[in-house]
Amino acid sequence: MVETRSDRDAQNKVWDMIRHIKVATMVTLDAQGHFRGRPMWAQQESFDTTLWFFARKDSPVVREIAADARVLLAYADEPTIAAVLSGPLESVTSSTVVDREELLHQIDLVRRNGYTFSFEERVAGIRSIAVPLWDYTGSVIAAMSVTGPAMRVTEDWMYRNLPAILQAAADISSELGYSTPV
Repeated sequence: MVETRSDRDAQNKVWDMIRHIKVATMVTLDAQGHFRGRPMWAQQESFDTTLWFFARKDSPVVREIAADARVLLAYADEPTIAAVLSGPLESVTSSTVVDREELLHQIDLVRRNGYTFSFEERVAGIRSIAVPLWDYTGSVIAAMSVTGPAMRVTEDWMYRNLPAILQAAADISSELGYSTPV
């Protein structure tokens, strides 16, 4: 039987588990397809479900973690989407989506399909599949991605492996108490 907690109980449980951890290792995939682990210092004394780590905007870690952004944006509230679209959309590679109408179209596709592909949009030579992770409230709380070098992560490979990735996300979401609407 799945234990049901209130939001505050769940937050307190997580905070009790991590409050004494000051340095975490953030692992990303770089442009050459190598995993990079970096120590990151946690920047908080309390927990409201957001962990804060700071890095320079032009740092490799920021570019590498951005692959999941479209999935998270697709499930954000309308004011958040409007705020992102009102700001500058910066081109990082020749494949980066910087047209607002195209980005809105892609957000709609993510919502309908439940996943997105990135074809070298954030890092040249890197492709990824990103899927949402849902919690017991029916909210998207994170994104999971499978990322790799374009020479290995072909479009055909992405479509062949998509069902397994979607199933993994469904399994994780179920563990978080999510029930698929009927």
